[in-house]
Amino acid sequence: MNAPKLKTFLVVVAGGAVLLASGAISFLAVGSNLHRGDVASSRAMEYTSAEQLVNDSDTIIEGVVISASESIDAGIPSTDLLVRVAESHRGSEKVDSAIIVTQHGNQRYLPEHPLLEVGGRYLLFLQLSETSPNSDKVYFYVTGVWAGMYSLDGEVYSRTWSELDRLPQTFTPSSIRNLVLEAEDRV
Repeated sequence: MNAPKLKTFLVVVAGGAVLLASGAISFLAVGSNLHRGDVASSRAMEYTSAEQLVNDSDTIIEGVVISASESIDAGIPSTDLLVRVAESHRGSEKVDSAIIVTQHGNQRYLPEHPLLEVGGRYLLFLQLSETSPNSDKVYFYVTGVWAGMYSLDGEVYSRTWSELDRLPQTFTPSSIRNLVLEAEDRV
């Protein structure tokens, strides 16, 4: 290969490597969590406001986890949590009804990932799953993997995981009601 062609070839290869590297860094920065375990818990965005979290959530509830069981979701070891709805801020879930929230990971596989605990009371921002036509299971995922998990701490709900997002550290039930009303007024 002559010198001009070699130089052009090296520039193209180097440029492609930079693009691949920057894409991989962007993917990790957005929250793929590959550095935390063997399975990616991919997210499409970093949440920078409570309004974003509310707008991306089909359902927002306060609830108590009444049971947990291990499951497999899309080939990934997961935990199905039965949550009794104590208060519904968005969505059609009725108070005292029970819903299933699925989280990737369990006590043996990816135990460092924060999971909802049986007996705990939480404020949950949830997305309805895209169930397959062959399944009658209706379940939810926490919006933003962990971004939408807040545990009751006295009279406020506090973040259970705050490594990736720039969201409020606490919410009160009245602040959630106000955020949901503001979101509905914008629609």
